[in-house]
Amino acid sequence: SVAQAVQVSVPLPTGTGYVSVTQTGATCTTPAAGAAGTVTCTWAGATTVGQARTLTVVASVPASSANGTVLAATATTTSSTPDPATPNNSLPLSTTVATASTLAPTLTATPSPVVAGTNVTWTASATKAGPSDAQGVQLSLPLPATTRYVSATASTGGT
Repeated sequence: SVAQAVQVSVPLPTGTGYVSVTQTGATCTTPAAGAAGTVTCTWAGATTVGQARTLTVVASVPASSANGTVLAATATTTSSTPDPATPNNSLPLSTTVATASTLAPTLTATPSPVVAGTNVTWTASATKAGPSDAQGVQLSLPLPATTRYVSATASTGGT
């Protein structure tokens, strides 16, 4: 038989934010842009046997999300037509966050050239090119054997 007023709801996974929904012929309620919440779309009228009602939900994943974080969502369908098989009306799905952060090192020496018997200052830095936040960044600068360590200063948050 046909199902009347089919509704599909997708609560956004914890920690994500609403971006957009794409569908055809439905009326949808959504969270505000960037907010958590549930996307619900309703198709008025009949949905015939074998007819699919599809919505595509896009959510933002914060750049600070930890590698390996599991994002879980469950799509749930309802209808104003009685359903004798309600256990199959929801479907859970999860995906895992993979982080990707590209670091680009730079190194300068001042003065260059350096006069023998004076100090040279090497400045090393790493610039993040994204998209994920870089976690636990380490920057090391081994000194040439012909030099002697004088001092070092790290930027804010460094040691």
